[in-house]
Amino acid sequence: MRDGILAGLILLAAAPAAAAQTGPVPPDGAPPEQETSIGMVLARHAESDCEDPASDHMKRFPGIASALSPTATLFAIPCTASGVNTTYRLYVRESGEVGGVTVLYFATWSKEHGWSGTDLLYNVALDGPRLTAHYKASPKGDCGTYAEWTWTDYAYRLDRFAVEEKCQGRRPADWRRVYPAS
Repeated sequence: MRDGILAGLILLAAAPAAAAQTGPVPPDGAPPEQETSIGMVLARHAESDCEDPASDHMKRFPGIASALSPTATLFAIPCTASGVNTTYRLYVRESGEVGGVTVLYFATWSKEHGWSGTDLLYNVALDGPRLTAHYKASPKGDCGTYAEWTWTDYAYRLDRFAVEEKCQGRRPADWRRVYPAS
């Protein structure tokens, strides 16, 4: 299982030990410290209810890694995929004094349940410390939920959460904000 994930893992911003690595990481191409981190994360992921990332269906969806600090790396491992939506479970691998792997939990909102927490995000994207998630309730992605977070020292801070219940061709930037409230 590990070789399939290593081959598909994309390093968006490599950790210091892997500073020369960009793009897809070959199975034997990860530096030892990075490979140890990936192995620890995948061992933790194997304990989840997610689909096997090495299955024929899931191996088409790459994992994502991004350095958050000199000692913390974010790993987004695909969990499920259906239609236009892929869920990811996110982990932080801390290699500093405390060390270990932590599953991240995020705020989510729905009309039926209000605010709750989740360990799965839809269609994640990373841009440095910024993380976005976009649940697409239609193939065009013009309805559903959209959220933005920023990494702040040791956790993600929710910056924006928007919803669109009716698929009317509007972009997420124009959806109704539920956080912060409009």
